[in-house]
Amino acid sequence: MGNRRNSNIELARIICMIGIVLFHLSRFDSWRLYKDGLGALQIGAFLFSAWGCAFVSCFIAISAWFLYGSSDKKLDFKKVSSLLIEVTFVAIVTLMIKYIAGEPIGLKQVVKCMFSAVDGTYWYVLCYIVLLLIYPLLNAFLETLNKEDHAKICFFLGGGVCCEFLFPGSADCLGAITLFVLVYFVTVYMKKYRESFIFSYAKMIFIASFLGIILLGIVMRVLINDGEKFVGLYNLKLINRYSPFMILNGVSLFAIIIQQKSFYSRVVNWIAKYSFGIYLIHANCCTAWITIFGITDSYVKERQSFIVRFLLMVFIIIIFGIIVDVLAKKIADKASRFQSRIMKCK
Repeated sequence: MGNRRNSNIELARIICMIGIVLFHLSRFDSWRLYKDGLGALQIGAFLFSAWGCAFVSCFIAISAWFLYGSSDKKLDFKKVSSLLIEVTFVAIVTLMIKYIAGEPIGLKQVVKCMFSAVDGTYWYVLCYIVLLLIYPLLNAFLETLNKEDHAKICFFLGGGVCCEFLFPGSADCLGAITLFVLVYFVTVYMKKYRESFIFSYAKMIFIASFLGIILLGIVMRVLINDGEKFVGLYNLKLINRYSPFMILNGVSLFAIIIQQKSFYSRVVNWIAKYSFGIYLIHANCCTAWITIFGITDSYVKERQSFIVRFLLMVFIIIIFGIIVDVLAKKIADKASRFQSRIMKCK
């Protein structure tokens, strides 16, 4: 396939984004769907949540797979600046979406929008920027490690992530960056050592962790009658991004994907290129999308209408996110070329 990207991985990137959207939006009206009694819709929500955070780890692994072995030996500030422009543009669009939904937009919101890439509004973006700044150093360090030392560091980083899982909120920003570095190291381990434990037992780990998440969620809901209490424990102790279940599920899923027969699809690769816009266009304004499509009202009054509205909302977000990301990347590319011309003039 030459330098063409493996469409298996690109397809996984698209699926991850769709899964994350489903999970985020299923938490409408302060997790109302999860608070109600156990039924078909609740079990469906458990499926969304079981993959929602797991897909985060899988998406990090996809980025790590391409960054390790990259020809870039020095910091590439063009990548960072392009990402900042892209995120800022999409953040401005999300302000418009919030305005349409009837949310108040003032100077404070506009100013915050300008710094949304680095102020924690998009936690994933902030961590990814950090990764872009340090990955050449990480790659150089990883080249010096033997298999045993590499595995030890993975376990050490895993312990750091587990600390954030056991004591949530203690160091969320540091915990998120540690999660990125952990998945980066584990992914590189898989890339370097194809006979590793993760590859050998990927399907078993994936099935066990996936079923474990769903079954534990159902058991917790049966045992805990109080919806508020259930959501608190479910969110903090089972499905947050630092959960060992979620990390194992996401990494093992990626291991399964890269073991499949490779194929190339120009359409898949094109969609994947702009799939990040799907995350950006909804993560900062889930409530606005839910308001525009009347999700809460339809859930209360018309369950059949609710399912149709919910799926339509997800579809519109996917299409709109891709379109906005195409525009954002074009603006970022033009800004990058303009910057290059200025540098040449100097």
